[in-house]
Amino acid sequence: MRIAEEIRAYSEEQNRDRLAKIATSPPRPGYEAVRVKLIERKTKGQVRKK
Repeated sequence: MRIAEEIRAYSEEQNRDRLAKIATSPPRPGYEAVRVKLIERKTKGQVRKK
């Protein structure tokens, strides 16, 4: 478990800037509908957990 946690922490640190850039970039043309579906699924999943 400890090794898995270290690997996860290392990966997050290495990809922090890249993930931030991806999160702020606009969706690619043609993917708007897919992005909306993903957001809907994510919010539905959070509602179920509560």
